[in-house]
Amino acid sequence: MKRPTEAIRSLARRLLAHEIAAGPSVEDVVAGADVVLRKLSAHLVPLIGPAGFQVLLARALHLARQDFPLLEDVRSGEAPNAPIEGLDGLARGSDPDELRDAVTAVLADFFGLLAHFIGDVLTVRIVSRAWPGLPPGTAGSVFEGEAE
Repeated sequence: MKRPTEAIRSLARRLLAHEIAAGPSVEDVVAGADVVLRKLSAHLVPLIGPAGFQVLLARALHLARQDFPLLEDVRSGEAPNAPIEGLDGLARGSDPDELRDAVTAVLADFFGLLAHFIGDVLTVRIVSRAWPGLPPGTAGSVFEGEAE
């Protein structure tokens, strides 16, 4: 599988930034990542089941670890209630910017895998339903021209 495009990484950054409540602290990044993954799992589990979500997230984590070894102890959890485990353990001693970049990589890899398996149209529909407040076309423009 090819790595996510800059457009997909940008979408992942925007969604994470949208869900980070207060500021750029490590705790805020962890909380924002949890919200993003819970929203995704709430919309995906009915389609692909909890095990399907868990497998996609596990693969996304594996891919992101290539560039971010700090994710070594982070695991895919049980969707939809606890979709990711171990991020809170990174809150101690991690750089907020590095953690934000690592989480962004996980989300981008997740979106790339999801689009690969269920297609761009369904991926856009899921993102748009999970974040109805996004400007119209935000998610759709990310995947335009992705198919080969």
